[in-house]
Amino acid sequence: MQWVKLIEQPESDYLDFKKQWHDDTAELILDILCLANSDTKSDRYLVIGFDEKTKEFGDISINRKNKDDFHNILSTAGFNRVPNIQLETANLSGNEIDIIIINRSNYRPYFLLKDKSKKNKKEENGQKSPKKEKIVRAGVIYTRNGSVNTPINESASENQIADMWRERFGLTLSQKERLNLYVKDYQNWKYTSNSNDNYINIWHYEPFPEFTIEYYSPENMRDYSDPPERTNYRFAHSIGNSYETKIRYKYHTTILNEDDLFFCDKCK
Repeated sequence: MQWVKLIEQPESDYLDFKKQWHDDTAELILDILCLANSDTKSDRYLVIGFDEKTKEFGDISINRKNKDDFHNILSTAGFNRVPNIQLETANLSGNEIDIIIINRSNYRPYFLLKDKSKKNKKEENGQKSPKKEKIVRAGVIYTRNGSVNTPINESASENQIADMWRERFGLTLSQKERLNLYVKDYQNWKYTSNSNDNYINIWHYEPFPEFTIEYYSPENMRDYSDPPERTNYRFAHSIGNSYETKIRYKYHTTILNEDDLFFCDKCK
């Protein structure tokens, strides 16, 4: 990313500017949540040290967080899932800015599992006294509408929240796109025995069992004495006889994809 071009853009659903670092951790967490949950197909950027309206650089030395400080804030904030975030620094014409980069993912919505309090102060009769406490609330989903964050005492709309969950579960994707997403979640694929034919090997995806992966053991492997689930290998480094079959990725009875599957030396 060319940072000069970034600061030339107006604030948007993926870009927010702060002239200096937040003096309250809760404000920083709220900004991160709003950007992470925004409805955009790109990465998100929180630029610290630049005023979009005046086009002036700010002093980022006040309350500045280094990478260790920043990642400690993230790890202790209580996210349901910590977004994939980097903290970068750039020098533009002798002025330093910090950029918090929130990578796009399919894991929206992000929210807190515990309240994060923000305490403001106001002047009364020359003395500081506590103002009403503001809280980034646990379980509440915040987002960003254009260049405006969800207020701390409000929530994203019902439709926005529903869209986030649909994205999380891949329901906004085609069946092939969903399959490409689910095959990476290998821990949730379970072997299913077949009472009609022991040589049909089937795995189903537990969250959505209509997605299956299956193959037939080759005819010339059917004297193999071990149970068919032993043949759960894409390739094997071996010598001797090798056999070929087809592995099919299916949605209900529809074949979404098909690959060649090879066994070497009867998968020994």
